[in-house]
Amino acid sequence: MIRGRAALRRALPRTAVRALVALALAAALAACGDAPTPPATPPTPAPPKLLPADGTVEFTQVLVGYRVQGRTPFQRSKSEALTRAQMVLTRAQAGEPMENLVRELTDDRNDAGDVFNRGSYTIAKSDRRVVRVLREAILDTPVGALHHRPVDTGLAFVVFRRDR
Repeated sequence: MIRGRAALRRALPRTAVRALVALALAAALAACGDAPTPPATPPTPAPPKLLPADGTVEFTQVLVGYRVQGRTPFQRSKSEALTRAQMVLTRAQAGEPMENLVRELTDDRNDAGDVFNRGSYTIAKSDRRVVRVLREAILDTPVGALHHRPVDTGLAFVVFRRDR
């Protein structure tokens, strides 16, 4: 405690200096971490999906058919087919080889009951024989990847991996 006027006059400059220093330190500490953060860099766009030089793509599919009156021979309902297709996709995502899933689960079979074309197909980008929704999904899927959901063609669900 400061007693007397003389002592007060001597202490005042020191107190003022201390107060100014304390204020300056407080301001400096308050500013720490408040530097503006640089704007986030936008994500790099994915490279365009290029077709091989011959303009074709290859994929392996498991076809899960459903009943469409007068158009398909399958007895399962559309919801049963979707459940089965989702199970196929889950197993493939867990690492089960697509070729094993094709042998076990595809409805894409010839009259003798054998898997048609081993489940592997090659199509051209402009191939209009392939249902548009399936063709677009195949072209949008990166090489080596499974498509993220079963594709409904209107007659069957298709779970596929793009091979090339």
